[in-house]
Amino acid sequence: MPKYVEDHLATSSDHFTLSLTFPDVRSTPVQPGKIRVTTEDELKRFVEIVELGATGIPLTDSTPEELDELASSLVSLLTSAAKASGRPARKGGRPAPWWTEECADAAAAFRAIRRSYLLGFNQDVQIAKRGFHRVVCRAKRRYWRNLINDFSSSSDVFKAVRWLKSPGAFQPPPLQVDNVVYESQMDKANALRQATLERRTAEDDIANAWTPVFPPRSIPFSP
Repeated sequence: MPKYVEDHLATSSDHFTLSLTFPDVRSTPVQPGKIRVTTEDELKRFVEIVELGATGIPLTDSTPEELDELASSLVSLLTSAAKASGRPARKGGRPAPWWTEECADAAAAFRAIRRSYLLGFNQDVQIAKRGFHRVVCRAKRRYWRNLINDFSSSSDVFKAVRWLKSPGAFQPPPLQVDNVVYESQMDKANALRQATLERRTAEDDIANAWTPVFPPRSIPFSP
């Protein structure tokens, strides 16, 4: 995504207009992710949904068309049951450093209670939610207290908070000035300085900025 300095576009003060050219990128279709059904409560819920939905599947399988319909119904039932009872599988992610086995058990218990109610809002769900939050807060507090107590030098502090400073997925685009493309931050800064600040010299300054001006007419103004 190139960036250009548009000298022909007028702006105020020492500002200059930058133009960006976006490529014609079409969004790709989102691929369905994997569903994980591993805990005891998730497996129990999965079996219940399959048993309930199996009553509506046709049992006739004498012709190829009926076999195809039966296979399609089975796949649809199993997929729907997995989505309703399981959870999306996260790939490439890492748990937080304070996340413990106690937090995982509390989260699983909260999900199990929340799935037991269709509306998802009642006293039992709220109690489970508050209990899960208490476990998380206690784990965070314990982790940071132990981490701070183990600090022995200033370098330990920077190592501990390094994971908070993520560079992010966005990278600044290159800068193009006079058919020359600059990639690094230093090169782009120097190119902008030369294109904006150094294109004028002392000869372009006003000879006497305090020269009185006598306009031919005045603008009427009434307080």
